[in-house]
Amino acid sequence: LQRAEVAGRPLCFVVVVPRWPEEPCWQALQNSSFQKAVLELAQAEHGYCEGGQHYRPRRYRQANHDSTVFFLQSSSAEVLWPATPLKFK
Repeated sequence: LQRAEVAGRPLCFVVVVPRWPEEPCWQALQNSSFQKAVLELAQAEHGYCEGGQHYRPRRYRQANHDSTVFFLQSSSAEVLWPATPLKFK
């Protein structure tokens, strides 16, 4: 992201992690200068497509815990693809 910022190029990452605010990795994403938006997902309100869906009995599974979605963007990406609450719906 830093290189994209310096070059004036749009770059965006959407990172989904467990909601563990006490963990350094979660705090690093939260405090990143590139963090433009955050979306909190309650455990009961979301799930995942299993990575091994080709050999598992079910394709989807309920999330085990709350999750946080971090939107990390360069400045030009923020202009091109603004992460706004309206788009989260």
